Amino acid sequence: MIVGIDVGGRFIKAGGVEKGKIRKREKIRTPHKPEELINLLSGLVEQINGNPVGIGFPGLVNPCEGIVLNPPNFPFIDKLEVKKEIEKRTGREVWVGNDATLYALGEACYGRGKGKKVVCVFTLGTGIGGGIVIDGKPYMGVHGYAGEVGHLTIDTDGPVCGCGNRGCVESYAGADRMVERARSLGLQVETPEDISKLVMEGEERARRVFEEMGRYIGTGVAGVILLFDPDIVIIGGGVSKAGRILIDAIREEAERRVYLPSVPPIEPAILGDDAGILGAAKFAELRGERALHPRSLL
Repeated sequence: MIVGIDVGGRFIKAGGVEKGKIRKREKIRTPHKPEELINLLSGLVEQINGNPVGIGFPGLVNPCEGIVLNPPNFPFIDKLEVKKEIEKRTGREVWVGNDATLYALGEACYGRGKGKKVVCVFTLGTGIGGGIVIDGKPYMGVHGYAGEVGHLTIDTDGPVCGCGNRGCVESYAGADRMVERARSLGLQVETPEDISKLVMEGEERARRVFEEMGRYIGTGVAGVILLFDPDIVIIGGGVSKAGRILIDAIREEAERRVYLPSVPPIEPAILGDDAGILGAAKFAELRGERALHPRSLL
């Protein structure tokens, strides 16, 4: 059994995976002290009792050394040696990657992208992440940082993003911006999920927000399509649950901006939270088999 763990800002989701199926599940609130976090993750590994272990973390991750650099929503983490510390405590082989990349791997291998050669995934949540999967393996670049689709520039004079750049997709269509736009239209909302509920109830102003956000995201999707010519683009994350409104807006904008004869299908993810667990386990399996180059990771 392989252990797959998805570390989120609020919850850690873990599972034991065999042949692409989750056999054991755990969901625990995320602690916010480095030592407590390492101890909890080590305990989950022991409890599920599998080997190897794959762990997805938000933010920049050095996947070769298993070091988590400075993830958003984890201000207490700065170059945390996750691989080294958990291996020392458990004796298991541990591999660590970016959570959006591993989510993409899960959807590509077991979800909407199953059987496809080139799969591009956007994850819409607090931020906008994503990943590229080619022939069932994550494309991560030379240093392991590829796939930061939320930080593609769509307006050189746009608002400042949390990354320090201007005009990123995320600065226009991230969760904070989405809520800000909804409130400017008079909607009393706290989260993108609140906007989703209003869309389902037929609230036209909420629909307008998603259509606007879809255009911004669609611009980023168009760039990725031109770079990778994928079989499919998958839209995942909590915000993607708003039905066809957001997906259709993304597709319309991508079609407008891509000059190729056709645009690949743009579809919602289907695995939900399971994608992160399955992708983390698959990452560990590939690394354990040395199917990924130790440096390029393709």
